[in-house]
Amino acid sequence: MPDGDLTNNTVTVDVASNAGADVSVTKTAASSNVAQGANVVYTLTPRLNGGMSLVGQVVTVTDTLGAGLTFVSATGSGWTCDATITCTRSEYTGANFSNMPAITVTATADNTGVLSNTAGVSTALPDPVPGNNSATANVTSSNDADMRLTKTASINPVVPNQPFNYTLTARNTGPLAIPAGQTITITDQVPAGVTLNTLVSATGWTCDALPFAGPGAWNCSRSTALSANTDAPVVTVSAMLTGTGTAINNACVALGAGVRVDSNAANNCAGVGVTSTATQADLRVVSKTASPTTVVAGESLTYVITVENLGPATATNVVVSDTLASLVNTGGFQSATASQGSCTPNGVTNGTSQNLSCSLGTLAAGAQATVTLVVRPNIAATGNRTNTATVRSTDVGDPDQSNNSGSVTSQVTALVDVTAAKTATPASVAAGAPITFVATIGNTGPSTAQTVQMVDTLPSNAAFIELVTVSGGGSCSPITAGTVGGTLTCTWTSITAGSQQTATYRMRPLGNAAGSNVVNSIAATTATAESNTSNNSATTTTPVTAAQLDILVNKVDSADPVDLGQPTTYTITINNSGPSYGTNVVMTDIFPAPGSAPTATFSYQGALTVNAGGVCTEPTVGATSGTLRCVFPGLNSGQTATVTYAMRAETLTVAGATSGTAFNRASVTVDETETTLANNVVTHDTTARRFTVATDLALVKSAPVGPLAPGASLNYTLTVTNNGPLASDGAQVVDVLPAGVSFVSAVGCVNAAGTVRCAIGPLAVGASRTFTLVTALASPYTGARPLVNTATLDAPGDTNPGNNSSTTTTTVSVPPSGTSSIPTLSEWGLIILSTLLGLMAWGQAARGRRR
Repeated sequence: MPDGDLTNNTVTVDVASNAGADVSVTKTAASSNVAQGANVVYTLTPRLNGGMSLVGQVVTVTDTLGAGLTFVSATGSGWTCDATITCTRSEYTGANFSNMPAITVTATADNTGVLSNTAGVSTALPDPVPGNNSATANVTSSNDADMRLTKTASINPVVPNQPFNYTLTARNTGPLAIPAGQTITITDQVPAGVTLNTLVSATGWTCDALPFAGPGAWNCSRSTALSANTDAPVVTVSAMLTGTGTAINNACVALGAGVRVDSNAANNCAGVGVTSTATQADLRVVSKTASPTTVVAGESLTYVITVENLGPATATNVVVSDTLASLVNTGGFQSATASQGSCTPNGVTNGTSQNLSCSLGTLAAGAQATVTLVVRPNIAATGNRTNTATVRSTDVGDPDQSNNSGSVTSQVTALVDVTAAKTATPASVAAGAPITFVATIGNTGPSTAQTVQMVDTLPSNAAFIELVTVSGGGSCSPITAGTVGGTLTCTWTSITAGSQQTATYRMRPLGNAAGSNVVNSIAATTATAESNTSNNSATTTTPVTAAQLDILVNKVDSADPVDLGQPTTYTITINNSGPSYGTNVVMTDIFPAPGSAPTATFSYQGALTVNAGGVCTEPTVGATSGTLRCVFPGLNSGQTATVTYAMRAETLTVAGATSGTAFNRASVTVDETETTLANNVVTHDTTARRFTVATDLALVKSAPVGPLAPGASLNYTLTVTNNGPLASDGAQVVDVLPAGVSFVSAVGCVNAAGTVRCAIGPLAVGASRTFTLVTALASPYTGARPLVNTATLDAPGDTNPGNNSSTTTTTVSVPPSGTSSIPTLSEWGLIILSTLLGLMAWGQAARGRRR
């Protein structure tokens, strides 16, 4: 629909942007409580939250100690701090939203109470958020170690002279530890009618003698260090009431003189009352039964508890208690019914444990009562389960405590439900590209699954790449990368109820999988009985499309330009940019590059290295042309193969040139169809060089004068001498072999189509270097007679070119049965012939004059 008013379609808001930097500081103390006189360690962390760079900007942090604190030290990496706790740094080079190096400030807490300390940070730049430029940390200084005492009695009520135990527990609730040497004392005010008999437990305590009859104070003390928030070892002492009635026994804990004080006396004392009754009722657990005697975990187990009053008196407020542990979490407690009275809990209750309490009321002498309860037990592994019930009266003493409890043992069979699930990522994949499988093996319980095994029947149209991770301490059978088919087996010792473990691994579809699916199935088993096996397997199906990959090649050299006679190392990298796997990757490196026009000659020097399983066929060391071919079985997506080798700069092919270029061509192929071929070939050029040297090099060449028969070996000796005045480097000898002569060998020389070049290399003043060219005469010989061969020096800057060439002449014999080439006259032959012709002409003229 057209807009009838275009004037209100835009709105403008102005935002002011000012130069500045938002810096902040945080401050923490190593402990919120500290002893008076001890050191407090603070950590100050400045931060650049945003804005302008602080490069070249001074940053200042100050720390103001509050009253009661005395400076000890201040340090921080890159910070300069003084006694006023002013710390500066010349700049901060970090990025926005980063913390600067922290500063550690140490101070002594001289006073008690809350001690405050405030730090601030600033720069010369405006700060748009000044509210975060300071931070405060408070610590509480004191000498407090707050002691607390608790006291309990093992039986109540009792009958006269019936033994029971008092247990006294002293605890340091802090905030400070009590050092060794400061005494802790427990004083028990034993009332009349109470006798302390024997010490049951009092590790580390020194106690008054026993027996001890009240009234009076009975003491235990210790001088061992006690950390904050820690109980001292308990003091347990047996006691009895000699008469009837209720005896209230109070005890207190106190700190002796020392560095710690207890400023809170309110929790230092505790009392417990024990009643001794004249009437007696011997309550006992007649029996406790379990049905069935063997039950599967999670199924109902019924306990029947029968209690009886053996008299002689009636027992009132009779209570049956039972601690029920190892229940399944959901509905672990089902019901509890008493023949009289009531129970708590009494209906379905969740939780892995329950404390059952049944109030039976009054039980006359000789009477019995029962409690029937139903639970659903759990167990990690099949085994016995023991349960104990106890009966007591809260009103009447029981003279025989030995029969107040009863136990029953039954067997619980472990039961689990192991589940299997599996995912494959991505949902569809190109042939050769990786699929990530995650197998998840879970246990819904209720017991722990023992010896859990996952077996993956690997597909026949995909190759295994790698096992990525196995959780929960599991292990998997090793599989070689590239394996097709077979099984992957992963095992866990156990998997607890409600938990799961995973195995993650990768595979790649083969090229022939394109257009079909990679189907992968897993199955899980356990040594523990299962409630449901229908969920123990899982399958994934991944559609496979045509392969997609791009193999590219690149080549670099370690030195360029390269001085004549020096090596350079070539590094060829072959990378599969994926996403598919590349099969049968072949790299071919040809030197010189086909179609190139090199002006320098390099020789292959070996030193070959190759990774990624590559196998190479290399040229002969010293060859100036050839092919290096490396075959790799395959490259994963993202994988790079590397080939390195050395070549040496030998000669320049242009006389007088100070540099020349050689060309190498590296190419790569792969069996799969690539998305682009533009990056499969690279031609690399390397420059060889030499320098102009103003010195005089002289060349002398020698050879046999002959005659030599056709087919004979002919050795030329070329000697180069440096007449000075400078050392030479980079010159070369060039010898163009005449017709009828073929190159055989020459150490230090390179032959190219009959032109032999010998790199002289470094040559000191007065030094010489000799090259021997081994050649052979053709047979039949078709060259000139005599054989004339001239070698020259190619030495830019040579100060005396007149001695830069040298010629040899060799006579080649004419085979007896063969024909020689058209005879030619030497210089002396021409002179003799001319002389003869002259004499003949003179003689003819003389005869004419006589006539």
